[in-house]
Amino acid sequence: LDTVTPYRACRRAEYPNATGARHIAHHMLFQYDVMMHLHSTIKRAWSLPNIWEAFVKCHKLTKSRVAEYELYYSFVSFHYPERVLLKNLQNGADFMG
Repeated sequence: LDTVTPYRACRRAEYPNATGARHIAHHMLFQYDVMMHLHSTIKRAWSLPNIWEAFVKCHKLTKSRVAEYELYYSFVSFHYPERVLLKNLQNGADFMG
């Protein structure tokens, strides 16, 4: 299972492939066609009328929350890798580590 976590401190033994990389960015462009594909994929997978109801059901089942930016990043990286451009910006301190 390949997972994405925004914080190195969130790495856990049960998720050995978690990178610890941050996929919630200050400047993140959401593309309409990708977002519509994401919504239809979630609605179809969960057999629910909308993505919000899937988020609520997921929360009830797992007692966890959905990180929308992480979800979008993972989805677009898997389905549209040619559209992902990552740039590491340094401000002199790593506040998330």
